Formats: sequence, structure tokens, C-alpha cells
Amino acid sequence: LEEAIGGCEQRYERKISQISAATSGFVAADLVGLVKEAALQCVLRCSSQSILIEEECESPKPIPKASISEQDFKIALSRVEPLCKK
Repeated sequence: LEEAIGGCEQRYERKISQISAATSGFVAADLVGLVKEAALQCVLRCSSQSILIEEECESPKPIPKASISEQDFKIALSRVEPLCKK
């Protein structure tokens, strides 16, 4: 899992054990898919926040710095299942 999140271990250090417990049976490819899905959820969340910001302002503002949240991982876990279960 640490390898799949590529250099972000320190930010997620305390969550890695929780995610690892929830991903029993996942192989490396499953974990990469999970991280990609969580990143996609982050992008969708941030882009919808950006749209709200733009609607409230006359001039567009930059998208806030994004980081994958625990909620993004929870959504990803609901959508990604290990290959062994397919």
C-alpha cells in the first residue's frame, strides 16, 4: 500500500493501517486501482468545490490544493474490489 500511494506515506501514516485492514485479499494491482479511484474522487470533489467558488465570485479562483481524504478512500473502497473476488 505504501508503494501504491507513492511518496505520500508520511501524510497517510496513521491511516495506512486502517486502509490495510480494509484491503485484506487485495494484491498490488488492486491497491493501485484503489489509490487511483481515491485520487479520482479527490479530483471530482475538488472540481465541484471549484465550480461553487467560481459561481460565487466574479473572477475564477484557482482550485485549492488537493489531497486525498479519508472519505475519498471510503468511496474508493466501495467501488473497487479485489481481483480474487471477480
